[in-house]
Amino acid sequence: TLVPVIGFVQVGNQFVADRYTYIPIVGLFIAATWTVAEALALFERGSAAAGVLAAAVLAACAVGTRAQIPYWNDTVTLFRRNVEIQPDNHIAHAILGLGYARLREDAKAVEHYARAAELRRYQHTLLFRISKRLVDQGDIELAIEALERELAVAPDFQPARLRLAALRAQQEGSLDAAVRELEAAREEGVQTPGILAYLGFAELGRGNLDGARARFEEALAAEPALASALRGLALVRSSEGR
Repeated sequence: TLVPVIGFVQVGNQFVADRYTYIPIVGLFIAATWTVAEALALFERGSAAAGVLAAAVLAACAVGTRAQIPYWNDTVTLFRRNVEIQPDNHIAHAILGLGYARLREDAKAVEHYARAAELRRYQHTLLFRISKRLVDQGDIELAIEALERELAVAPDFQPARLRLAALRAQQEGSLDAAVRELEAAREEGVQTPGILAYLGFAELGRGNLDGARARFEEALAAEPALASALRGLALVRSSEGR
């Protein structure tokens, strides 16, 4: 029972938590109880006062408990209350987003996932995961919003870049949209071999063999064993009769 509270071992993301006081506080309760009992014993009507005091404390606890119970109804109710009290609690936003996702209230889920990512960058993958489900459901616009909000926090996350480019192309019915998206990423300084290879395939799809070759060669210069770029360059050479 003491392992989580003595500081040598961290349990979970938090290093302090109210529940960690459950064991240590027993001593404080004992000290307070005996101190009050001994103090009241000095008075003629101490026992009566003790009864009144105990009843008042229990009544206050009952009122406080009654006020808190409704918040523990379900995940959304509990963590909606949590973020009201602690708006910068990234874990609460992440769990609230999960609660909304389970209810299929995806717009709200994206909103809280995005807030969690803003507060802690590593939470951005929540947005990537929900974007996949949104695509499967056919909600392309919300999936794009989720990816845009993810990339605002993690602009160098290649899988989100590639998925967003694909969705742009699907939304507009043209590979030009995908190319524009990835070229914009390059202008922002995000230039990974995977993005270059994707650009190569986009140029290949548009019939631009020279542009495709250049992109695949750039990708292979950065990562010589990149399978997608090797495959793409082979397709270019095949198209050229080589």
